[in-house]
Amino acid sequence: MCPQYQEDEVDRYFRMQEQGISEDEPKEEHTYVDEEDRLRRQLVHDEKVVQCAEYSKKYMSIFSLMVINIVLAVGSLAIAILAIANIRFTIKHYQLITNILYGISLTTFVLYILQGVIILSLGKFVYDFRTAGMLLMLRGALVALRTSFGGVFGSLCGIGVAVTSILYILKFVTALSSSFDNVATYMAITWDNFKKLYTYFYIAWGIAMAVSLAPIYGMIGQLFLAILEILEIVLIIWEVVLIFRSALVMKQYSQSIFAG
Repeated sequence: MCPQYQEDEVDRYFRMQEQGISEDEPKEEHTYVDEEDRLRRQLVHDEKVVQCAEYSKKYMSIFSLMVINIVLAVGSLAIAILAIANIRFTIKHYQLITNILYGISLTTFVLYILQGVIILSLGKFVYDFRTAGMLLMLRGALVALRTSFGGVFGSLCGIGVAVTSILYILKFVTALSSSFDNVATYMAITWDNFKKLYTYFYIAWGIAMAVSLAPIYGMIGQLFLAILEILEIVLIIWEVVLIFRSALVMKQYSQSIFAG
């Protein structure tokens, strides 16, 4: 049995040599597997490219709406300060200013809804976008109610705005970070750092608010709140810049070429 088995192996070796086949050469089925893997990776890449192209457009739309909202907020604040500082204004002037402020408030609410709908539509990629979109629309409604009503109800709406703002930004930033998985790790890390800083900010804000209500340390708490208001402006600007940068990075990836 053994000698015959050895002769068969030898014969098979010489037969392969005559036919120009080497045992070290990869078999045809291995080549097929490699090609199948390349096609699979090509398909995954193509899907990611389409996905990133949509991300880029939606992020740019969110950026535009955020910029408009910031301009309206600054304009509203400037008008309010002007109305308070100018003692020559008549009742008609104040009525006109009130109507303008209500118009700005309504426009802001509409922009919040539009932005919420855009974010909600990204939920098909990352589920946290759905939650973030609904929270943003709820925040817009509470902002409108706070502006329209005063007293206890207005104060309650203000607390609701603060709570929904925190929950929204945490969900939104988490979703943004996830959207950069397998695309741009450095952007995911940047958004994670932003979320950490935002969390620390609101922890500090809560502590400063509690201190400001204390009889002895009230002035110190008010001072910290004033400092935090400036920091909040910095955070808002940073968020807008990151949104714009995210749109550009997604666009660059969607225009990339698969190398195989």
